[in-house]
Amino acid sequence: MQIRPAPSLDNFAVGDNAELVSVLRTMAETGSGPQFLYLWGETGVGCTHLLHAMDPLAGVERVPAFSESRLIYTVDDVEELGEDSQQKLFELMNDVRSHSDGGPFGQYRLITAGDLPPLQMKGRPDVISRLSWGLVFQVHPLTDEQKDAALRKLAEESRIDLPDDARQWMLEHLPRDMGTLSEALFEVERFALGASKKITRTLLRQCFPPRNTAVREESAPKMVTD
Repeated sequence: MQIRPAPSLDNFAVGDNAELVSVLRTMAETGSGPQFLYLWGETGVGCTHLLHAMDPLAGVERVPAFSESRLIYTVDDVEELGEDSQQKLFELMNDVRSHSDGGPFGQYRLITAGDLPPLQMKGRPDVISRLSWGLVFQVHPLTDEQKDAALRKLAEESRIDLPDDARQWMLEHLPRDMGTLSEALFEVERFALGASKKITRTLLRQCFPPRNTAVREESAPKMVTD
């Protein structure tokens, strides 16, 4: 059985996000770079992947509390935070900012993500303004050619035999964000192993029946897309 690799900067499909990935890699490898970083982009472009690549505790708490023993904090989907969570984020931002000189364990950093740039977001003005304290990056979606290359690379690295025509079927009939395509690749691999068959266009149609793929954006398989 194939196990999907954990999110990392190495297995992120970079596309037109080379500058952002370079900043994150510098932060991860040297501890230098901006203390605050806000990422925004449409669903499926990879914001959540990048947060998990940078923070092993990403997603454990909706908004983590500050601790001197934790260097990197991440908060996803900031546009969905309720009043209590916005207050916690406000406090976390201030705590990280007040420790700008670092502490006994190094430099503290906060990486947040949402679906809109700060100036277009709704919420507490004091929280929204703080999202722009550091660098703000839009995470750009991949082009069709980049998605094709990324899906082929993922299959090769995961040692999944994905013929060209089967890969093309996935790009034509499934939502074409890398989150969904990656999940679909491992889902069809599990399906193929269970059926003791190779991955083909016919097998893909059996794994993802027409009722799930006839309307690409509205009837997608229920998978994690970011």
